[in-house]
Amino acid sequence: MDENIGLVITDGEKSYKILEPVGIWGPQMNLIVYDAAVLGADDDLEKAPHFALKMIPEMGDLQEYHDMTLEDLHKSRKLADDVIARGYILPVTNSFYSEIRGKLTLCIVFPCKADVISLRSVMSTGPRFADGIPEAFIKIAMVRVVRGLQQIHNRIYNEKRMHHMQLTTNAIVFNHVSETVQLSYAATVYESGAILNDNNVYSMNKMLAWGLAPEVKGVDEPFGYVHAYDTAKSDIWLVGIAALELAYGKILVESRKELLQVARYICQVKVLPDTWEDLKLKSAELAADKDLPIKKRKLSNEEAITASLANVAKGRFSDCFAKFLAFCLDADLNKRASAMQLGKHAFLQEGVGSMINFRDIVVKGLSPHVLRVLGPKKPRC
Repeated sequence: MDENIGLVITDGEKSYKILEPVGIWGPQMNLIVYDAAVLGADDDLEKAPHFALKMIPEMGDLQEYHDMTLEDLHKSRKLADDVIARGYILPVTNSFYSEIRGKLTLCIVFPCKADVISLRSVMSTGPRFADGIPEAFIKIAMVRVVRGLQQIHNRIYNEKRMHHMQLTTNAIVFNHVSETVQLSYAATVYESGAILNDNNVYSMNKMLAWGLAPEVKGVDEPFGYVHAYDTAKSDIWLVGIAALELAYGKILVESRKELLQVARYICQVKVLPDTWEDLKLKSAELAADKDLPIKKRKLSNEEAITASLANVAKGRFSDCFAKFLAFCLDADLNKRASAMQLGKHAFLQEGVGSMINFRDIVVKGLSPHVLRVLGPKKPRC
């Protein structure tokens, strides 16, 4: 049994009782995030406010990661101090040091699963969105994600531009209190749900490794933890990967190479098949064709691509969404969007639906008849 369950820690004013594990975090995804209740005069845990709690000792084996976590905390606080940024970024509620079993321990408190739910959790906890959420709702979420990134990228910390670096669908959350989509960032990022589950197909550390932009240094198998970028555009790549996951649900790949093939296909063809398996198949066919001598190519010359586009039946996804993804997933940094450029893309500018509909249909799972109100408006690119 986890020795921290039932432990009571205090910040000098409030006391928090640790109830159960709710997620994992850290470089190896081996540190636990707990659900903790704020104790009141009657110690009624059902009525008490609940929060998520991270803990990490100041000294010892985890000292290096403690220092990185403290840096993340400062970054989160920097955004929380800005009235505009805190509308898009999930805030840290409290932070303090407490002596736990003789070790001075950094404790970070932030909204828990009762108040927020990640979009990955929405897709993985029921069959309704197991194969992705409708494009109209992806658009609503992406507007908030890109605006949140703009707030992050506009800030300087220790003379360096701030980056997200851990943006997945698990870091895109719906906040039930503010009733809007926000980004978990820095100190509030963790993987909810499966606790130390090596078979979890949604493993955040694996998706971050395979999903990282091609230019990120030091990314190879076995993958290490990345704590620094050279360019903010590496975050934009993660926006594209997150949007792909929202579109298709489980984006299972056997290797990083396979995911890069998918990105190249999207950038070249700018058409999205209805299923993830079909997208992988077409991506592999295009990659194999490009390896042939030019005269023998049947798929990867401009004429063939133009012809294939003319014959594509309109399916789940608009060409504008495909072009949005291509703007995120271009391997050429000069062609990949910045957060400001991405915010001006037609996909995020036209026909953006209601957050109330997003809440009711995607988060609460009510009847999808409201989809008729949203569309089918297809933005023009």
